[in-house]
Amino acid sequence: MVFNNPGLNRITSALRDYINATISFEILSNEMNKNTKSLMRMLSPAGNPTSKSLFAIFHAVQKIKKLRLSVSLK
Repeated sequence: MVFNNPGLNRITSALRDYINATISFEILSNEMNKNTKSLMRMLSPAGNPTSKSLFAIFHAVQKIKKLRLSVSLK
């Protein structure tokens, strides 16, 4: 599944900023066994990550930072 939602740019932008400010794309790419440039492109304003890729990034960030992310609806 590929996301096609205007809100996706806000999510990928926030995730990209968080990665740059905390762990770096190099560390993330090593954890995921993915190319650094590929991950950066995926989270760029022109990027369009699949849901599988996006959730894999969230999973890796949680593992690296020892976080637990959750989503709730109001």
